[in-house]
Amino acid sequence: MAIIRQTLMDTVVTKLQAITYANSYSREVGTRRVYSASKLPQQIPTPCVIVLQGPERVDNRIGDRYECSLALSVAFVESYGGPEPDDEANKFLADIQKAVNGADFSFTTTNYSSGASVTTFATLLEVSNSINAGEPVEGKVYGEVQYELGYVRSIFDPEKQ
Repeated sequence: MAIIRQTLMDTVVTKLQAITYANSYSREVGTRRVYSASKLPQQIPTPCVIVLQGPERVDNRIGDRYECSLALSVAFVESYGGPEPDDEANKFLADIQKAVNGADFSFTTTNYSSGASVTTFATLLEVSNSINAGEPVEGKVYGEVQYELGYVRSIFDPEKQ
C-alpha cells in the first residue's frame, strides 16, 4: 500500500494527464508531458505541466492522526509566438484549473487503530495563480497555480488514517 501522500499525488498527476483534445481541453498534454521535477522551459517539450511538492504542514489536533496540508505548485509551459501571450497562458491556466479543481479526491485506506478499511477524502484548494510573471522566455508562455492539498493520516503510519 502506498503512503497517503503519494496516493494523492498520483491522483493529481492523473487528472493533469487528462488534459487532451479528446477530453475537451485546449491542448494536448496527455501522459507524456506531466513532469515531477523542476526543469528549465528550454529543456522540455511543450505543452507541459510540472508538479512540484512543497512543504507539508502537519498538525496533531485529533488524537492519533495528523491533519496535513501539502503545498503544491502546478506550473505550465507552452510554445507560443502569437500576438496575445496572456490570452494563451490564460487558456492553459483554465485547462489546469478545470482538470483538478473540484476533482474527486476520495480514496480507500486502513484505519490505524481498528484495522478497518475506510474511505476518506482529501481537499484541493487553489491558493494563487500567475501567468507570464517573470523573465520573458522567447517563444513560450508559462504560469503556475499554487494549491494546498489537505488530508488526514495516522501519526504512526503514513499509509493509514
